[in-house]
Amino acid sequence: VPGWFVGQTGNRWLSASAITTLETAAGASTTWPTPRPALVPDGPPAPPPRPAVTVTHWQRFGQDRWYVNLADGTTLGHLDARTGEVHVERREDESLVRAALCRDGAPLP
Repeated sequence: VPGWFVGQTGNRWLSASAITTLETAAGASTTWPTPRPALVPDGPPAPPPRPAVTVTHWQRFGQDRWYVNLADGTTLGHLDARTGEVHVERREDESLVRAALCRDGAPLP
């Protein structure tokens, strides 16, 4: 069909036979690609991925801390290794902070 239109550049008006030819081509199943079936997921939807976190061990100025941050730099909390206390910015992130600290070998009490 696109090639046919390119060949019609000199014509301002389409003749009756040209319109019939165009209608026939447009109605043919081979003119248009077949739609792909929609993907149907198997089973229940997957839970959202847990956010990527980084753990940084920081020892300076008499401090020994393990900071837990999101990949974008947002602070979730830290472990004060000297006191053994875990501090979190939001209470609902405590399990995530503890899991990241444990994964990276922080000295949790």
